[in-house]
Amino acid sequence: MTSTSTYSDKPGSDDVARPPAKAAVENTAQDNRPRESEPRGSEPQEPQPEESQPPVSTAGEPRSILLHGAKPAAGQVRVAISQLSLRQIEGHAIRDLTRELGGVLLGEVGNDEAGFIVKVRATLPVHTDDHGPVHFTFTADSWAQLHEERARRYPELDIVGWYHTHPNLGVFYSADDVIVHQAAFVMPWQVGLVYDPVRGEGCLVGWDGSGEGNVDAKLSEIDGYYEVLDEQIGSVVSWQFLRSSVWREGAYRSEAMPSAGHVHSPPNAKPALPPISPWWGVLIGGLSLLITLLLLIDRLLAGTP
Repeated sequence: MTSTSTYSDKPGSDDVARPPAKAAVENTAQDNRPRESEPRGSEPQEPQPEESQPPVSTAGEPRSILLHGAKPAAGQVRVAISQLSLRQIEGHAIRDLTRELGGVLLGEVGNDEAGFIVKVRATLPVHTDDHGPVHFTFTADSWAQLHEERARRYPELDIVGWYHTHPNLGVFYSADDVIVHQAAFVMPWQVGLVYDPVRGEGCLVGWDGSGEGNVDAKLSEIDGYYEVLDEQIGSVVSWQFLRSSVWREGAYRSEAMPSAGHVHSPPNAKPALPPISPWWGVLIGGLSLLITLLLLIDRLLAGTP
């Protein structure tokens, strides 16, 4: 589900998404009232920018956002992702569809009475040898490379989370993903994005505690995110956002929107042994008895003069 709402970088601003109207973008320079729908039977009209205002602020402050999924529930981190970041993630993901890839999310953190607001401005890919078809993690060398590159290219941005791909696996947080997040992204605003470039699916995971220092905080699904329209009016997202599942204490907690109908088992689950017929026990017992009798007879015959 994708909808449109106005956007502001000021703390305490209203991030509530309005129902989608015929016009995809609202002009905050005029007012915040929804545009009237067109008369029934008329053809939908393409949104036209005002003559006096460009579609996107030249100062780098976007006028509008698109909501993908549902409005984040109380206690969830609200995430706004720039179109540059979304294109960077997708471009990195399609480089290798046989192994998991990943990187970090860079941006800024704010908060208001409703909680944390994470604004993802850019991303950095990770160069690591510790990844394969079903796993991805950070190494000491990859962390060193990331910090050096961030200081050189984006010194004004902080690490606000991470992303990685699940090529043709569906989107969910595995046991390994939970371990990575708990070890390296411990701040209450740091989030994780999972993207499947083959199936065209994505999801977000974050801490669901009440704030910094909450020892009871757990990783949980985020209901939706905002795409910042900082490059163009239309969306650059080509994948569907899903509220997926998170591995927790030996099982997946999921209240997910259905994707492909598949079920993800914990990666370390041991396969069950095949059933054994009780007649095998009878047969083995009979053979053992026969061998014992033959040995006894052999000893008796050997002792006969």
